[in-house]
Amino acid sequence: MEPIAQSGPYKSYGLDLLGYGYSDKPNPRDFAVNELYNFETWSDQCVQFLEKQVKKEPAVLVCNSVGGMVGLQCAVTRPDLVKGVILINISLRLLHKKKQAPLARPFISALQYVLRESGIGKAFFSRVATKQALKNILGQAYASDVDVTDEIVDIILQPGLQPGAAEVFLDFISYR
Repeated sequence: MEPIAQSGPYKSYGLDLLGYGYSDKPNPRDFAVNELYNFETWSDQCVQFLEKQVKKEPAVLVCNSVGGMVGLQCAVTRPDLVKGVILINISLRLLHKKKQAPLARPFISALQYVLRESGIGKAFFSRVATKQALKNILGQAYASDVDVTDEIVDIILQPGLQPGAAEVFLDFISYR
């Protein structure tokens, strides 16, 4: 963000989507399955931010991972607020029903349910939310292992260890 802000007369903002980073993490069990943590909720969050903070002209959204889908949804919902969208390592949501073989859909749905609703999900999250596991995952996303520094791993991992992060993660991975 800093190089973008310093490269011209631009303002640069970083948004933590609801449930991610250091933002609030309302318990998804207080809502219907996937009612809170979804692309529409996050797109609404982005629209509200643009309306309140970036008032003068349409913004260029630079989006990473799940944020890519959010940025695209925001641009579709409110094209008057979005001049462009830059996507970095966008999550293509391979768990979407349309991406699954028809015979696999019931099994994937059952796995998502078990992960969200049982202790197995928290055990799975505790295995994924480690420095080494995250380093391996990022190694697949980054062009070079050299780019996966301990600093990057810590920046991504620490918010994921906040109270409520496991519930958000497990609710979101059941989003279809």
